[in-house]
Amino acid sequence: PTVVTLIGVQVLFLFAVIGLSAVQELAVRGRGTPLPQDPTLRLVYSGPYAYLANPMQVSMVLLLFGLGVLMGSMPLAGAGLMVIVFSAGLAEWHEGLVLEERFGALYVAWRQQVRPWLPRWRPWAPFQATLYYAEGCTPCEGLARWVRNQRPVGLQLVPAQDHPERDLLRLTYDPGDGSPEEDGVLALARAMERIHLGYAALGWLMRLPGLSGFIQVVVDVCGGGPMRVSRRSTATIKD
Repeated sequence: PTVVTLIGVQVLFLFAVIGLSAVQELAVRGRGTPLPQDPTLRLVYSGPYAYLANPMQVSMVLLLFGLGVLMGSMPLAGAGLMVIVFSAGLAEWHEGLVLEERFGALYVAWRQQVRPWLPRWRPWAPFQATLYYAEGCTPCEGLARWVRNQRPVGLQLVPAQDHPERDLLRLTYDPGDGSPEEDGVLALARAMERIHLGYAALGWLMRLPGLSGFIQVVVDVCGGGPMRVSRRSTATIKD
């Protein structure tokens, strides 16, 4: 039936978001791809990887099972089972050896805390991140208060006026691990990833290329556009 098909397609899209966001995270944070010929330059433990060690495999399994149910196809559902067998067998063993050799103790700590198939409810966050918001801006302070009330993991909220290096134009997220800062809608999405799996999934959707730009335009049109916040002097911050 048409209604069932429409609902099924939307559910499949949500499953796909996990994998799409994982690939995006490898490119943005890892500066690489899932391909062995073009591996990441750094260990990726943010985004979906803060909740799952195998987000792309989990996404593929859910998609294949979902398609199998939607289309009444046992071979498609069986393909999902084969993905589990391959990933839990050869891929898991090989990737574990390679990544531990490349990234050492950080990889070991990540795998001790993040499971391959069963997601965490709260993220694993080895580094303290910072969300900078405009002090004195009522909507900005309200948003910061909401984020703080959600008890995010490893995230501190600091007035934009106290940024250590520059003036800010938008809500800004500093991951705290040397990765580039992100601002606007992307910063809010990152903060949501620090709360729990439900908000994180919404954050992954918000960060997808194209969609994030569209959301930012809508926010700007509704009054949330850039606003320069001047940094306090070093002496003022110390006082």
